[in-house]
Amino acid sequence: MLAHPQTLEAQIKMKRELWILFFTSVCFLSSTQLEAGLHNVPIVIPASQVHVAQFHPLSKYRVFRTDPDGTAVLIPFQIDQKDKYGDYILDQGKHPTAKFSNGIFSNQDELCVMGNDVGIRRQPTKWTIPKPNILYEVEFKKGAKEGAIYLGVYFTEPPPLAKENYVAFDLANAQVTTSRYRYLFNNKNYLVVRGVDIEGQKEEQIILSSSVFLKMDLKYFLTFSVGHSDIESELDAFKVGPVRVITRVNFDYKILKLKFDLGMYTEVSFFANAVFLPAVIDNPLDGKKTLNKGSYFYYGLALVENPLTLKPTANMPAIEEKGKSVATDAESRVGHYWATAKSSNYMLYLEFQPSIQMLKDQNVPYMYVENVGAEELKKRKGGTPLPLGKSPVNVAVSFDLDNFRAGVHDVRFRLFVENIVQDSVLEEFKTIDQWHIMAARLPILADLSAPPSQARKLMLSFRTKKHEEPVDDRKFRTRRTGSSK
Repeated sequence: MLAHPQTLEAQIKMKRELWILFFTSVCFLSSTQLEAGLHNVPIVIPASQVHVAQFHPLSKYRVFRTDPDGTAVLIPFQIDQKDKYGDYILDQGKHPTAKFSNGIFSNQDELCVMGNDVGIRRQPTKWTIPKPNILYEVEFKKGAKEGAIYLGVYFTEPPPLAKENYVAFDLANAQVTTSRYRYLFNNKNYLVVRGVDIEGQKEEQIILSSSVFLKMDLKYFLTFSVGHSDIESELDAFKVGPVRVITRVNFDYKILKLKFDLGMYTEVSFFANAVFLPAVIDNPLDGKKTLNKGSYFYYGLALVENPLTLKPTANMPAIEEKGKSVATDAESRVGHYWATAKSSNYMLYLEFQPSIQMLKDQNVPYMYVENVGAEELKKRKGGTPLPLGKSPVNVAVSFDLDNFRAGVHDVRFRLFVENIVQDSVLEEFKTIDQWHIMAARLPILADLSAPPSQARKLMLSFRTKKHEEPVDDRKFRTRRTGSSK
């Protein structure tokens, strides 16, 4: 208990000390709370990267962050399994693949959380829910910045999952909705989009559509062009979780009334503020041997606003044909190619990662920006394959096909759509792959000194049981699997 001050000087001194104590406490709490959210980017962690936390049943995991007072708080997460070919195991759609799940978090499987749910790096000390039997710390570090999440494993029934969902998939209306955007599929051709709206104080359309085009000028033969209208695609399977929606789309090539199975597919991930599109391109032609110069591919977007009003920047060389150069970032990293656009109420970040073979051949992407807006683009034909400058796109990423070797190429597109307009957020998008992830098992929380319970015996049995692989009858397999189905 404080003594009563006897003099005016003592009262002033005590008030000054109390004010300093109060100010310090506020500053400490503020800085701690700022650390609670690491960034605004999705985090995808392969099981192999947190190998100490592998080999437990999927249903027994829960993920926590630590609040400043040490309380463990459940956060949304999901574990997405992959099969031995690296394809996601999806549980809904025409051809679900749930039967290929072994029910255990291992190998190529992925743990997903959002960066804003990452907490401070401090082991939880207060539990308002049952403690897990095993606790793992997953630390994220980049320079002086750090944060952590905590993976708990339960031998008995775990507590209910966190209630938040960051994404929603409306199959009937072919759209994905998040807190940042609404993505509308073209339900006749899932290869392209029929609109992207930004969410905010009011919903606003920012992307009209997308287009795909390739021109192949064969040596000593014909030149022909293919657009998205020549490619038929269908939604093969999908999975909806609290952190991301995954869709698998198959492609067929149509010439007149004939349809050819391209043996191609892509699995697109939708997060709260991002779309990840890793594409498997099985190229049967060696461009260096069979194609003339001027053969190329592009993926383009029709932005509602004239892209030159959005202060575009990029670290890709610019295409000058009917387009405008964009500012080039001199500090680009090999294999990491990006472009940005920013308005007063949204930002776009587009990233393209070529395949390993493309990088060896120095087949780098090019950026195309055209000085037109939505009204001009609406006048152009969208149903036939058209080159840049005539196609209904004003932004595109392109690469040369005459330098594109035969074989399977794994390439990656990432599109971030953000309604938080800050340069620091754009930097987070650019540097997401620079975070270091480390995992460690923490001391056991629950008393396990007693003889093993029936629950622990069941878990041990589950983990050691041999999983029998079902017959693989999937149609979307490419030649990389040795299957022609």
